[in-house]
Amino acid sequence: KRIIVTASKAGISKLELYGGEMLMRRDLSSVIEYANLYRIETGFVTNGSLITEELSERFYQLGVKDIPVSLDASVPELNDWVRGRGAWKKTMDGIRHLKNHNNTFSLFTVVMQQNFHAMSDMVRLAKELGAESVSFQPISSRQGGTIYKELALKYSDVPKLKKEILRAFELSELLHLPIRSRQMVRTIPEYILRDEQLILQKGCTLPMSEALITKTNKLQLCFTPYG
Repeated sequence: KRIIVTASKAGISKLELYGGEMLMRRDLSSVIEYANLYRIETGFVTNGSLITEELSERFYQLGVKDIPVSLDASVPELNDWVRGRGAWKKTMDGIRHLKNHNNTFSLFTVVMQQNFHAMSDMVRLAKELGAESVSFQPISSRQGGTIYKELALKYSDVPKLKKEILRAFELSELLHLPIRSRQMVRTIPEYILRDEQLILQKGCTLPMSEALITKTNKLQLCFTPYG
């Protein structure tokens, strides 16, 4: 609440909440309601698994707009491999609850080795589900240290990735479904190259708390600003 009051005094009009899974906070609705008092719009990303009919109705009452729902594959098997058994069904149930109460939502996909070939399929699925838009963000092998190594895209994937990004763009135009931050999505291949170069320089394992000095005496944060 102190942050919301301070943000209001500074003229801030939107507050983005990040986790973990924000719906694990039982006071989330109260936070949004308090932000509304100061005319601050609230946004958050959810995997949708905890969205109930009651919560969906509450979101609509509070005027929450275009909720980004994380979904990492266009088919249940791959999504559950990434997110855990039964994750697909829980997310689909959550989306159904949102739609039952006229909430708008978008799909949010983390691009990795296992799903980059199906970005256009995610665009098609978003359209079928009634999403407002779809977003893509690349995974970094440094975001979770060695944990994400098997998921992280490699520079050798870039040629196929560029073709798939173009296919996704073409389909989004055909279906009239926006891909958010198109220019940012175009930079994913360059992000992967830069990410791999940082790994080669060694020492970068924690995204937010480490940095390195390059050979040309430049400060390089370990967390590569994507886009």
